[in-house]
This record gives sequence, structure tokens and C-alpha cells, in this order.
Amino acid sequence: MKRRDFLYSLPGAVAGLSVGIPVVFAEIPTGDTGIRIDQPFHGAVLHRRSAAPVFGVVEDSDGKPITLRIKVSGEAPVDSPVTVNGVECRRNGKNFEAEIELRQKTNRIVVKSQSSSGEVRESQATVLWLKNSFPRYRFTVDDTIFCLREIHRNGYKSLFDDDFLGNLRKLHRKYGTKFALNLFYETSGDKDYLTVEREHFDLSDFSDRYKSEWQDNADWLRLLFHAKREHPGEPYKDASADTLIGDFVELEREVKRFAGEETYLPATVIHFGTIRPETYKPLAAHGVTALSGYFIKRQDGSHYVNYQMDAPRSDYLSEHDFLLDVDSGIVFSRMAMVLNLVPLQDVVPTLEKTIADPNTAEFIDLMTHEQYFWPFYKNYIPDHWDRLDRAFAFLTDRGYKPVFLNDPPLGLDENL
Repeated sequence: MKRRDFLYSLPGAVAGLSVGIPVVFAEIPTGDTGIRIDQPFHGAVLHRRSAAPVFGVVEDSDGKPITLRIKVSGEAPVDSPVTVNGVECRRNGKNFEAEIELRQKTNRIVVKSQSSSGEVRESQATVLWLKNSFPRYRFTVDDTIFCLREIHRNGYKSLFDDDFLGNLRKLHRKYGTKFALNLFYETSGDKDYLTVEREHFDLSDFSDRYKSEWQDNADWLRLLFHAKREHPGEPYKDASADTLIGDFVELEREVKRFAGEETYLPATVIHFGTIRPETYKPLAAHGVTALSGYFIKRQDGSHYVNYQMDAPRSDYLSEHDFLLDVDSGIVFSRMAMVLNLVPLQDVVPTLEKTIADPNTAEFIDLMTHEQYFWPFYKNYIPDHWDRLDRAFAFLTDRGYKPVFLNDPPLGLDENL
């Protein structure tokens, strides 16, 4: 049985209200309407491989998707008939559910009820449909600055005479992997972590003599903003939008100077993943379409590397590839693995677990940190390159394609 045939067989099985899915409050706040949308989650990014609330896809004769079939469920006043986008719902006490079809990239789900007195109540949720989604992975390197300093110090003829960039190119040629390097503007306070002396360096020191080489390799190698410098940690936790955007623009200007417009991408990871939510919209205004984080829940209930996002959405992202922040338009992505934290023998088991879950299998967001590649770094990891090779080999063997997260958005073609 083909996957799509299997999906088509599900509606009868889910017609009742007994499906055991976790209840997550996902409605757009519109006051006390008495209506709660449990599924889909507000801001959900859906595709054919998603689990609940997706249960089918309608395709044309060539196998191209036409609509995505989802179930909408929640609670509403008992005495009121309920519709979802005009479709009458089944009721079981307060519970309601209906199957609807999504046809657009961005879809608004409107749940309405009308009381016996004629009062109309409404609640809404917005979801994205990745119509042409496919299995893909992206790889990014945080805290990048040492390689540029080494090229500057040694005056190499080619960028790829540098060990770090040279090894990235070898992996690209082997697997087709695309690399997004998240840059610091300058080095700072790294003497305690190095076994050799290195001078202070910032991007204004870097020559534009390599610009054409950057441009020639921009199809697989891009430079992005990460932070002004490494220390102190959490530099933007309490910073204003003006401070963050000021650092962002300064780095953008230098990258375009020495590497060209083609090599630059807006940020996808902000240092420590701690920024004020008020900065989301200003970042979006400067071209940021996606941000990646860990969204790991600590024992005290707080979340780590979650861009100070609220707990319900952070919980959702800890178990899903993506979530749209509707107000800013930024899509947040969950990191599947940080390779400098995962021992070599655990790389494949970690990826196997990730691709076994339909909510995390479609997009594999991988990252690591530059420092651990360098032998002069006190916490150098000798098998760091082997970890990358093992991850890329695993994903390549299973048909995953390398992409940039935000060029175009979400690593897809523009016709989502």
C-alpha cells in the first residue's frame, strides 16, 4: 500500500473523539470566547509526513499534492453548533472535531459557534502547509571567527588553504553538504581557552582579496550574523532591539565588503538563543526568516536556547521541526543535534531516533561550534570531523538533501 493510500484510509478510523493525542492549547487569544482549539497548534508548520493533526493528502494524477487533509479539534459551549471554516463539526459534549482541507501556504482556521440567543463566538489559529516538502538537512557552525583570523594571520593564497575551510570543502565535495557559518564580529577573551597566543581580530581586518573566491563558492558556503563577540554569554538577553540590530548591521556590512552580497545570509542562530521577543519583528525587518534553537526543558520547567519564547510554544518546539511566530513571520526550528556535544558512537543512534518520529523526521537541523575543530583550543575534539562525516553519510544514505535554512525560506523552493 502506498503511503498516500494508507493516509486516505485513516479518516474512518479517526471519525470518533477517542484519538489519544496530547491536548495543547493553541488558540489565538481573542478574549474569553468559550472556544478552545487544541489541534492544530497555532503556528504549526505541516507537511505530508506530519503526525496529528494531519491524516491525508490529496494528489493529482501526477502525484502532486493538491490539498492537505487535517483534523481540527477542541472544546466549545455544549449548547452551540460549531463550524470550522464553514464545515459543521461533530460534537461529543464540549468536544468538537471536523476534517478540513488546506490549499494555501498560509491557512487561517476559523472556529465559530452560535448560541441559542444568536451570539456568535469565534477563535482562530494559523498554520503553514509545506506543500512541496522533502527530507532535507541543514548544517551550521556557531561561534565562527578563528578560521578568518588564521587566514588573515597567514596570508593564504586561497581560503581553502585554511584547514577548517579546506575540510569543509572536502565534506561538501563528498556529500554536497551546504555550510552556514555563524560569525562573531570580533574575538574576545579567548586567551584562557587557547594553548597558543593569538592577537585580537575583527572582521574589519579581513581582506577583500578573497571576495571572488567567496562568491564562487556561495552555492554551498554562506556567512551569517551570530553576535558581536563570544563573551560575555547571553549578550542579548536583556539588550534592546537597537543594540541587537546595530551589531547585526555592522557584521552584515563587513561580510558584504569582503565576501560579496552572494555570500551573506541573515542570521539563523543568535548567540545563546536568548533575545527579547520584542526583537523578533526588527530582525524580520532585516531579512531574518528563520531562527534555530534547542528548546530543551530544564528540571525547573524553564527552557534553554529558546529565544525567551513562552513555555507552551517551547514545549511544542521541543517535539516538532518548526513553529511559525505569526506576529513576526519568523519560523523557529528545533536543533536535532549539536555535534560537539554528541560522542561519535552516539551520532547515528541520535539521528535514528530523530527520523523515527514523523514530527521531527522531515527536516534535520544540525549544528556544531567552530572552536572544537582547532588543536590550539584547550577543549579541542580530535574526532570532531569524524562526527560530521558520520552524520552526513547517514543522512545522505537515507535520501536527505542538504539545504540552507533561510535561502529560500525553510530550505524549500519558493513554491511551498
